[in-house]
Order: sequence, then C-alpha cells, then structure tokens
Amino acid sequence: MATKRSVGTLSEADLKGKKVFLRADLNVPLDDSQKITDDTRIRASVPTIKFLMEKGAKVILASHLGRPKGVTPKYSLKPLVPRLSELLGVNVVMANDCIGEEVQKLAASLPDGGVLLLENVRAHASTEGVTKYLKPAVAGFLMQKELDYLVGAVANPKKPFAAIVGGSKVSTKIGVIESLLAKVDILILGGGMIFTFYKAQGHAAIAKKLAEITAKGVTTIIGGGDSVADVEKAGLADKMSHISTGGGASLELLEGKTLPGVLALDDA
Repeated sequence: MATKRSVGTLSEADLKGKKVFLRADLNVPLDDSQKITDDTRIRASVPTIKFLMEKGAKVILASHLGRPKGVTPKYSLKPLVPRLSELLGVNVVMANDCIGEEVQKLAASLPDGGVLLLENVRAHASTEGVTKYLKPAVAGFLMQKELDYLVGAVANPKKPFAAIVGGSKVSTKIGVIESLLAKVDILILGGGMIFTFYKAQGHAAIAKKLAEITAKGVTTIIGGGDSVADVEKAGLADKMSHISTGGGASLELLEGKTLPGVLALDDA
C-alpha cells in the first residue's frame, strides 16, 4: 500500500477560512441514560480537530454511532456534544441531520476555527465516495498513526515478532491468523479455554505485563473494544505503544486487505 498524505502536510494557507469535512470515529459506548462510558475514541480524534481549528478551518465533523436501521433517537450524536466541547474548548454546534438545507446553513455560518457536528451518518455507508468531490483528501493524525503501526508492524517488524490473537468472534479472525502465520516468530491464540486463567489473573495483570514489556522496547498495539476499555480502566493506556480505535477495519488492514476509504486518499 502506498504511503498516504497526512493532514499535517496542510498549511494555514490551505486551511484558513476553508470548510473541512472530517470523517471521524466517535462511536463511543453510552449507558442507558445516554452518558458516555468510555471517551477514548473522542479523545483520539481531538489532535486532528484542534490542528484544523488552530489553522482557522471550519470543521464539519461526521461520525456514525451504533448500527441503527434508519433514524433512531437512541443513536443520536447529541450526547457527545458536551464532552467534545469540553475537550476542544469551544461550543460545538450540533446539526439535527447530516444532510439538507439546515445543515448547509449551519456550515455556511460557521466561523473560522468553529466546529459543526453532523447527526449520525451510519445510513450513508460510503467511506470513499466523498473523496471524489473533496480535494485534497488526506488522512487525519489518528488514521496516519493506525496505518504507520498496523501496516509497519507487519511489513517491517522488529524481530522476534510475536502476535497475540483473541476475542469471541473467531470467524472474523481466521483471515488475520492465516496472514500472520507466515510472518510471525510466535503466534499466541486465546479463546474460551483460557477464560479461567484470565479470571484468576485479572485483566489488570495482563495490562501491567504489556506495560512492562513496552517499557523494554517492545511495540504493543491494543485493539478491540473490550481490550481497549480494560487497558483504560487499568490506567495504563499511555504506557502502550498504540491504542487502536479502528475496530474491524484494523483487522482487515492486518489481514492484508485494501480499505477503500484509505485507498481513496491522496498519495503522499
């Protein structure tokens, strides 16, 4: 896969006063009272948003949340606005839809450095179509980091190269396992038979061990919703090399698949 151009290559002249459409992943877990229970994905998007704000861009932020079939209030992005506003230091404007005349008016009235959050775009499935209309199309800092670690980890790994693959959905891991088998020195698989040991040791013990080996120079990439949440709860997220928020897309990247949304970006 060719190296992709990053948002960091854009200057203030490229961005000041310009409307920038930023497709982020703000798919955070919410409890029954619509409170955010883990804001990792929001915080991971902040550096790119702040970079654009500081360059005077008008940031139009889009994300999906959950898997609603059509417009469902339960999956509105409105509960994210207070936390986003707090992290960015500005009042984030919330649209009631992701398309239409109202959205166009809100985007037109956005000041330089302002942020507009569109409503859930899950129904609009394409990640690559929009890049045909907006140029330049570049990777944000989070995507660039994901690509650097996930592609680099497999293409040019430090030796010895070990991979640990676990999770409950084995069917989604077969391709990853087959791809990694030809590249790793050690492949460790987890599954139902080791849950007893997990319970005895506790997730914190595993996180602490990963933090220890990271400090010794081992590259540690944590992926998967439950794994990320456990590392966050242990207070050790900043001790890992990289916390991957890419979900299933990250696994496809490790499997060697081409992601349409990444392929559509401008080459560096």
